[in-house]
Amino acid sequence: MPRSFVVYYGYGPIRGVERFGLAVLEPRGWAASDLAELRARGVSTLAYLSGLEAAEDVYREAGLTPADLLQCGNRPWYKPEWGTWVADPRSPRWRAFVRNRIAALIKDGWHGVFVDTLGDVEDEAVGAHAAWLLPAAADLVQLMRRAAGDGRLVQNHGLHLLLPLVAPHLDGICWEAPPLAAFGRTDWADQTLQRVLTAGIRHDLMVLLLDRAPADASGSEAAAALAEFAARQGCIAYTAPEDYHLGIRLPDGRVEPASPPPPG
Repeated sequence: MPRSFVVYYGYGPIRGVERFGLAVLEPRGWAASDLAELRARGVSTLAYLSGLEAAEDVYREAGLTPADLLQCGNRPWYKPEWGTWVADPRSPRWRAFVRNRIAALIKDGWHGVFVDTLGDVEDEAVGAHAAWLLPAAADLVQLMRRAAGDGRLVQNHGLHLLLPLVAPHLDGICWEAPPLAAFGRTDWADQTLQRVLTAGIRHDLMVLLLDRAPADASGSEAAAALAEFAARQGCIAYTAPEDYHLGIRLPDGRVEPASPPPPG
């Protein structure tokens, strides 16, 4: 397991990423030459990939239709807060898109993928479909595993019902926004932590704790507290400054602002 990781979804290059052992990055924000330089400096790179949610450009790229979407309340599930449609994990079009996307990323030199949004299948809004939805999502993860080959496959969220089904196919599991103040005080937080840590031990997974905090002294204190907690659990933590697009928080607590977008 790497000693540190960073999550940054803005444009690269950005100073400081080379100081981390593992970097989760938005692949469309990095030129091939900049990515190659990170690899040459020993940074293991994971490309961000949405496992179920599709923004409008991805919807078009994947050739999706309403029939490829997960139904929620008798209509295709749309998340206005993110501007994304939620794909049905059984959809042949979506599965082909995900498989081809992962294969292309590995071919382009990424060490693996960081799969987000699979936790949607645990949402109460689709709880009535759990009997078929969870196995379908697990089958999608197995497809991802085959597409990644020897590359790393790390899942964000999906820590409750999905994790036991997919842990054997993963290289890591990430808990985003862990409730640090709830540990030791509430059963659900402690039980979830135990479930994640047990999966990590049983299946030799990287266990990552990920959060966001203000880009000031209070944020640095929050980041240090989460890092200390993670170290006691045998995992690693990263706390982004405000948002994953605005910059990175360096290991010493300083914030490096985001790179400007390329011209044009």
